[in-house]
Order: sequence, then structure tokens, then C-alpha cells
Amino acid sequence: MTPRAHALARTLISRMREFEGANRGHHAPDAQKVTEQRNKLVEKVLFTEVGLTDYAKARLVALAMPRLSAEAETAERDLRELAEFLGAHLDWTEAT
Repeated sequence: MTPRAHALARTLISRMREFEGANRGHHAPDAQKVTEQRNKLVEKVLFTEVGLTDYAKARLVALAMPRLSAEAETAERDLRELAEFLGAHLDWTEAT
């Protein structure tokens, strides 16, 4: 696992936890809408942090994101597995 993949995994998890915290108070959220919002959040982070422009790859990363809770700490295992996934599936030579 590269340091860049680990840092990106931390950023993605941090932003997703914020998102989950903001959505926690909503009553009966539309699952499809929440999934789309999660995907958009992952896209935004990937596009701004590493310059990724491949929407299919961003969707793949969104699917690999662990389910998070705003109030619970993220397990080191989830962080490590996401970082390993990012390291294996993103082309870091093209990243800015």
C-alpha cells in the first residue's frame, strides 16, 4: 500500500463519515438518492484529490467504500482494505 493510497483512503473515509452524520437525522431517506449522493461524494474527492476523470473507476471506488457510521470510529481494517483497493485499482502515474 502506497502512502498516497493510504492518505486518499483516510480522506474518503473522513468525508463519508461527515456525509453519514449529516444524513443521520433525516427521516426515511430514499435509499437510491442516498446511494447516488455517496457516489457523487466519492467522485468529487477523486476528481479533486488525484485528478481522476474516469467516472467508471470512481463508481468502482464508491462500491468499495465501507459502510460507515458518523458516531463510530472507523476500523483500521476498513482503512487498510480501502487503501489496498485504491492502490491496486487507481493508476497513480496519471494522478496529479
